Amino acid sequence: MKNKIRISAIVVLLLLLFARLSGKFLVINQPGRSDSILVLAGETDVRYMRALELYRQSYGAKIILDVKCPASGESGRNHWPNLERLRADRDEVKFVVADRADWEFAREIIERYDLQRRALAVLVSPVWGRTDLRELADLVASGGLDVRMQLQLHKYIWGPEARGV
Repeated sequence: MKNKIRISAIVVLLLLLFARLSGKFLVINQPGRSDSILVLAGETDVRYMRALELYRQSYGAKIILDVKCPASGESGRNHWPNLERLRADRDEVKFVVADRADWEFAREIIERYDLQRRALAVLVSPVWGRTDLRELADLVASGGLDVRMQLQLHKYIWGPEARGV
């Protein structure tokens, strides 16, 4: 019985220690220098403003704003005013597209916010293992928009499970 109590106490202490230190592992707390700063979707402008702050401190040469498409289940978290803050001489916008519906969503956003003019580049990436690359390439090529299709090369080189590459 005493061993069970000791083990339980040790487990609780370890969990408390982990909970106390877990925030230190987040990139936002200890950013490293990079070529670009990726801003994920969020309900406020806090993430974009933090990216601008990091940019001003020379943590990255540009900001890439990630717009979530419907198939991600996160499109409701996009903070549209961030698209109006883009700096045309250096910032990029990225859409990760799963299917034709996502492509149509991306097209609508690109046109509505005039992203071809407002951003240095508009990037379209396929969802790994889900998007038909040929179909997406055909949609991009025939879409009449100035966008670049890009593959997530790190997934091809190191595999889809690799992190931090």
